[in-house]
Amino acid sequence: PICVSWNTDVEDGRWTPSGCEIVEASETHTVCSCNRMANLAIIMASGELTMEFSLYIISHVGTVISLVCLALAIATFLLCRAVQNHNTYMHLHLCVCLFLAKILFLTGIDKTDNQTACAIIAGFLHYLFLACFFWMLVEAVMLFLMVRNLKVVNYFSSRNIKMLH
Repeated sequence: PICVSWNTDVEDGRWTPSGCEIVEASETHTVCSCNRMANLAIIMASGELTMEFSLYIISHVGTVISLVCLALAIATFLLCRAVQNHNTYMHLHLCVCLFLAKILFLTGIDKTDNQTACAIIAGFLHYLFLACFFWMLVEAVMLFLMVRNLKVVNYFSSRNIKMLH
């Protein structure tokens, strides 16, 4: 652990270990002593926090597999005329939003050096995931309406459809 105090002399302030020292430390508690009255804290992670390599690989491989499956779903919705209806257009829009969000996540996850670029990427990711949630809401409402009108749907049973052909 590191004992730190809030330094207001720096622009926007920052935590600094100067003037603070550890008096006593054990596995259960830490006692700090600082030479000025200020906001005090104990920083437990003194090293730079990095993502483990295995987590990096798993998340990238999982995202790539998801992108391949989404690309196949998008191609199916676009190319198969037999399955095209209002519901598949909603599925198509959801898949496109997810595909774009995952592409942006995969390409922009490491772009945290430039604060402006990071904010722009975060804004687009936020928009795309909100669009995904919107399309899921639309699908849920359509499913609710379809279940509510089940009596009308039951009219088109297999017996009645065979008579039409």
